[in-house]
Amino acid sequence: MKKTLLFFSLFSLLSVRVLLAQCTPDVSQTIPGFSPDSLPPACVGQPYDQTVTLVFANDTSISTPLGPVTIDFLSYRITGITNLPPGITYACDDDSCEWLITQSQINRGCVRFSGTPTTASNDTMFVSVLANLNTTLVPPTTIPVPTPFTVKAAGQCATSSSHLLNTSLVKIYPNPGSSSFKVECPQGANKIEVLDLTGKVVYQHEDSHTFVQHSLTTENWHSGMYFVKVQSSEATQTLRWIRQ
Repeated sequence: MKKTLLFFSLFSLLSVRVLLAQCTPDVSQTIPGFSPDSLPPACVGQPYDQTVTLVFANDTSISTPLGPVTIDFLSYRITGITNLPPGITYACDDDSCEWLITQSQINRGCVRFSGTPTTASNDTMFVSVLANLNTTLVPPTTIPVPTPFTVKAAGQCATSSSHLLNTSLVKIYPNPGSSSFKVECPQGANKIEVLDLTGKVVYQHEDSHTFVQHSLTTENWHSGMYFVKVQSSEATQTLRWIRQ
């Protein structure tokens, strides 16, 4: 009887842990990238729980001596996260944080960030994603995905301003686009940085004065997803842009 009760207790505890670790992707998300683009701020000593939906690109374009070639993705896997705030852990809808790609459908996954942060910080997390392509021309590539995550000091959540620019005000259009796009930031920005899926900086602009609009020409860029980091003197915001 004691063994039965012990087994039931352990089974119940394991079931609760698995249940708490699960997340469900947002099926309304269809554009490759992650949503939300940046994690809402947390506060020291207060419970935190946020699910991020991942929509995976099915293919990408690579350069060859014969010109651009479209290659299918086989899988994506999260290999680690740097600058994860102390007290916060993450879990995926797939226990291994690996997702196989089916070409005939929209492929989604999710990551749940939860816990109680213990230390204030304003570091940018980097989620390392290993992408496998269906080709020998390109080896498995690790993609660093920048994700701002502000943890405020205890008692400051209601009074201090976020270190993120207002997402509803920062706009990128057209998105998706092709030969160019514009960035609008009514709050004022002084730096724009664009990274491709490999983490390479493909564009950078910095001004001694703030600007509210900036245009970029992208005619020579490959098709795929890019991360656009917009910065002011006190805040930052990273959004995604798709080149068709």
